[in-house]
Amino acid sequence: MLLNTKSAPALVLAGFLFLFAVSAEAEEQFRVNLIATIDNGPAMEKVEWTVYRNGTEAFKKARKHLTQITVPPGKYTAEARLTDSDNRTIVRKRNFYVSNNTEVVVPMD
Repeated sequence: MLLNTKSAPALVLAGFLFLFAVSAEAEEQFRVNLIATIDNGPAMEKVEWTVYRNGTEAFKKARKHLTQITVPPGKYTAEARLTDSDNRTIVRKRNFYVSNNTEVVVPMD
């Protein structure tokens, strides 16, 4: 029996061949640009981001109107929270899926 050991590390111990599977997906990370806008331009105000993975698990936090995070592939929700000059809090959410580098734009107006 021939085994292809080029794709996985192998260990031979007492005549037995052990193959160790290496998951490329577990190591794969993609850039996500989070952009808050007002009037189709950058918000230029302090925005607090919370990114949830699989719906409810708080995964990452950031505090800029434009920020970049790195995440593995999967389903996410971005929540942007902006407190305006009148002390009103505006909260917007956007669902997105990451399978490559992604840009998520959230209008705050």
